[in-house]
Amino acid sequence: MSTMTATPASPARPHPFLILLAVLGIVAFLYGVTRPEPARVWGIYLVNLLFWSSFAITGPAVAGMIQVTEGRWSPSIKRIALTTAGFLPVSLVLFVVLFFGRATLYPWVTEPIPVKAAWLNVPFMALRIGLGSLLLYWVAMRLVKAILVEDQPGQDTQAALDRRYRLSSVLLVLYMIVLSLWGFDLLMSLDPRWYSGLFGGYYVVTSMYPGFGLVTYLTIRSNERGLTHVAPPAIQDVAKLTFALAVFWMYFFFSQYERSISSAVNADYARMDHVIDEGDEIAFLPPVKIATNMSFGQPAQRGTDGLPSAAIDPDTGTIYASWDDGRYRTDGTNDAVLTRSFDNGLHWTTPQRINPGSTLDHVDHYAVGVAVGAGGTVHVSYRQRDESGHGPLYTPVIDTYYQESSDGGSTWTTPLTVDRSNWP
Repeated sequence: MSTMTATPASPARPHPFLILLAVLGIVAFLYGVTRPEPARVWGIYLVNLLFWSSFAITGPAVAGMIQVTEGRWSPSIKRIALTTAGFLPVSLVLFVVLFFGRATLYPWVTEPIPVKAAWLNVPFMALRIGLGSLLLYWVAMRLVKAILVEDQPGQDTQAALDRRYRLSSVLLVLYMIVLSLWGFDLLMSLDPRWYSGLFGGYYVVTSMYPGFGLVTYLTIRSNERGLTHVAPPAIQDVAKLTFALAVFWMYFFFSQYERSISSAVNADYARMDHVIDEGDEIAFLPPVKIATNMSFGQPAQRGTDGLPSAAIDPDTGTIYASWDDGRYRTDGTNDAVLTRSFDNGLHWTTPQRINPGSTLDHVDHYAVGVAVGAGGTVHVSYRQRDESGHGPLYTPVIDTYYQESSDGGSTWTTPLTVDRSNWP
């Protein structure tokens, strides 16, 4: 067991230079949000708000972890972790300010998505983020007060100990829930078409990892300044915990990374790159936007999530691009869509549905491929899954269909079943 003592110190006054930086930051922010295009300023504001707020709340969470695990080797470290809570009142005010940038940051505020409107709407989001953050911060401040007085007379009773355990347990549960909501609502919904069930947990772990690192740094710094005396074995223990969090964070990172890459969910747009031949060199012109990716993705599958395919008619030069897209549907599934360019990719037609049927039947069409054959016949294949049942697997059967067009994509043949496969 490591021995540690804490030396009381009078609160330090803010350094004038830091006050000056804060004032300059406020002035720069107010100037930026009044400009014609304030999106970048609001984006910077959001990133900084979540970064510092996550630091501030992770300190009490670390203290709560030490409390519920009865980490008797770390009383001074537990108190050092609580110091980050001083930013919580400021953070709460800054969350209120964020509300005024909602229409600039989040496209679903002005262009609601019907299938997600029950969750992505301003009143409900403001309610869960506002009340969740307020409750989390209130419990954190109560825990801070309870731990800072635990050495005073009368605070070593079983009732006082049970109160600290209860506050710590409630704080940790709220920490997981509220920070997951920060990840889902404040970050993931910046692109409302993109989604990942891992993102909330990834954000929580991403906050815990640097939070432990900050506590480690503050402990070493306090030791150097003589404010505390934490024995080297205890500092090694904190460093080991930080390393463990690094491994845990890396696991979540690769889980999220693999999901993003395998499903191509990071594709914001379907794009066309022009290639020009300059003698012995090949150069690419700037990308041209074909259409916004409005795919709803495929639950519980490594689907294509709007990943486009393309083909060119060598005789006419017409370029075809196809992908799965939900713009014509309100049931959360996708159609196989196709668009054409008649001027070497400079301009594109409005995406058109290829597959027939209702747009409300909960039948998903995805993994769309396109090719051009002899005589300019356009061939399209896609997979189809009935998602009207219970998720996330819905049905054990996935069909593959084929359609063709002999008039350059204007009309299409009746879908032909190519294959039926059972999965998983």
